[in-house]
Amino acid sequence: MTILNKLATTLASVVLATGAAQAATVPLNEWYFNPVGQGFASSQYVYEYLDVNGSGFFEVNRTGGTAVAVREHAAFIVPQADSNGHLFPVDYPGGTITGIYEATGVGELGGAFRYTGGSLRFYQNPVNMQFGTTEGIYGANLGKLVGSVRILDGSGELDASGNPVPNTQKMILAQAARGDLASGYFFDASGRDLADAANLQFVLPMAYTETNGWPEVVSEIACEFARFTGPGCGGGNYGNVSGEHYLLGINGQLKLAEVPEPGSLALFGLALCAATAAGRRRRAVH
Repeated sequence: MTILNKLATTLASVVLATGAAQAATVPLNEWYFNPVGQGFASSQYVYEYLDVNGSGFFEVNRTGGTAVAVREHAAFIVPQADSNGHLFPVDYPGGTITGIYEATGVGELGGAFRYTGGSLRFYQNPVNMQFGTTEGIYGANLGKLVGSVRILDGSGELDASGNPVPNTQKMILAQAARGDLASGYFFDASGRDLADAANLQFVLPMAYTETNGWPEVVSEIACEFARFTGPGCGGGNYGNVSGEHYLLGINGQLKLAEVPEPGSLALFGLALCAATAAGRRRRAVH
């Protein structure tokens, strides 16, 4: 089978499958971000991703056999793009970008877990040095709400006890509908405001390590955000408990992707099929 035939066959199966649009996510490189929401003209060029650093609280609840339910609450800061050293709060005064997310899902001890729901929210805080404090939730949900998007999927690994496997990659996939993002922040290479996009996705791959954190992480993320009621929240000293709950350090990237409209994907598939047929006719003539 030729490459063209294989591509046409693969695409046809994608078009016919349920949820074809999500299966054809297209990574978005060379886009633009304005940390103070003042439009495309003064925005920061982004080749691939925004940096993400923060802390999370991960909980595991056994539901029978090796099956578990998982839950995570996290707070993070977005300091720069492409690890280029140009910090947003310096180049864009008032442009401290932070965020929080909460995700729920299911998994297997000694196997994978998958997030199936939750929310991811971004903020622009014009006041510097509040992230990591007791303001709001760890200083991460202050200022203007830039976007609130729905978590669709995600994945990670658990060891046999249910602990998140350190130094492995976790991924979160969230989708923004039209109107979920404030205008003036996210743009494609042509200058189109992605707040108007109907099928924009946020892909958040992260490496994470288990940590006991520090008092503000416990009080703000575990106790306040996750509503944890164990030791360290209202009495006693907090400590990670194997197979139950953990504090995590997060280091990751925030990437964008778009999902083509089902109609345009189908038209593309028809064009490929037509090209394949034309190729067959040419071979028949010769």
